Order: sequence, then C-alpha cells, then structure tokens
Amino acid sequence: MLNLRPEAKALLLRWVEPTLWALATLWLAWRTASAIPSQSWVGIVVAGTMTLIAAAGLRNALLRRRALQERRGPGIVIVDEGRISYLGPLGGGTMALEEISRIEVYDETWLFTGRDGTLLPISSGSEGVAPLADALAALPSFDVALLRPKSVKRQEIWTRPGEDPPNPTVPLAPPSTWN
Repeated sequence: MLNLRPEAKALLLRWVEPTLWALATLWLAWRTASAIPSQSWVGIVVAGTMTLIAAAGLRNALLRRRALQERRGPGIVIVDEGRISYLGPLGGGTMALEEISRIEVYDETWLFTGRDGTLLPISSGSEGVAPLADALAALPSFDVALLRPKSVKRQEIWTRPGEDPPNPTVPLAPPSTWN
C-alpha cells in the first residue's frame, strides 16, 4: 500500500478527474489518427466524435476545478435532490434549483435570488461547494466558468431565460463584515 502525506494525497485527488479526461482524450485522438490510413470513414467519425466528447469533458473538469479551488470561508453548503442549502455562521437558507431566477457574484460570494425575491448568499470558500458546480450546470444556458469572480463589484452571471428576476428583498452587507 502506498503511504502518502495527506497534502500529497489531497493534491493527487484534486487532479484525478482532469487527468482521466486528458488520458481519454489522448487515447481517442490516437485511435482517430490510426483509423485515418485505413480509410475507414465510420471509424474516423466515431473516434473523432468520441475525442471531441472527451475534450469537452476535460474542459469542464478544468473549469470546475478552477472555479471551485479550495478556499477557506464561512459555512457549509449541502446540495441534495436539486436543493441548495447553506448553513452559515450568521444565517443560511435553502433554495430549490427550479426557484433560482438570478445568480450574482459579489466579492467571493455567490448570491442566489429566488423567483419570490428571497436572497441566498453563499460564501465561495464554504465547505462542500464542489458539488454546487455540477448542480448549477443543470440550469439552462449556465456556464461553470462564470462562477469565478473577476472583480469585487457585484456582477450578474446568470438569469433564468424568459424571466425578469425580482429585486432582492434583503439588502446585502459585504462579506468582509461577516467575520
């Protein structure tokens, strides 16, 4: 049995999914290249399609990893049965994926606005945020790459298509005041 330091084991586990997708992409690209000399158009089409699917999986794994890098923040996030729950030091809440009408990013905090105007702020460094990207990927036209904040200003990153989201009913204090 391989005995690794906990830090090394955590580093390896973080890179397992992107590594497997990269290996699958390389293997399928090699299979595509080897099918070309035989002029088997079915083999070329199938292997080429599978290579593109594996490349898309690699892209999503890298984006998910980059968007949800381990950071320390207050609270715990639980994603279960299409429902996002946040248990924070000063509050929390729960919201179903079908009820989310807008997602905003604000200074390392994700702001989920419900159809009725309720606001659910979640710290991006909370424990258990990794499954959140997979859950949000089920939303129509949502891009996981947008979860990473690009500035400290409040930015809208997603709105439910065909809906005009209500204004939040609760004003939000900056996360720097949560401590």
